[in-house]
Amino acid sequence: MSVADVDVMNARMDCEHAPVLSIANGAAEQQFVLDAKVVAERFSISENQLRAYMQRGQFRSRVEKGEGEDAGRWRLTLRCGNRIWRGVFGADGKLCGESLRVASGLSSSRQVGQ
Repeated sequence: MSVADVDVMNARMDCEHAPVLSIANGAAEQQFVLDAKVVAERFSISENQLRAYMQRGQFRSRVEKGEGEDAGRWRLTLRCGNRIWRGVFGADGKLCGESLRVASGLSSSRQVGQ
């Protein structure tokens, strides 16, 4: 996957969008829209806490575009404190797999639909 660092504010977490991930081409770059409720649930925090962390700049994000056999997929990594969530999305915006880990090395992962 190729790497593109994206500020989480540019990734726009928005409760009003139904798809888990929407990918839209803007004038200069692609924009990624992720439902705030989904993100808050993944980090076991409220949506209000999520917004507060975002306003303080405590959320970091990274978007990677799939290449080769991963072409058409996107990997989104979100970090808040020592917790790191990673989701892999298909071209249709549906979540294919995800993992949540603590930076100290403890991890939890699952494949969606299994």
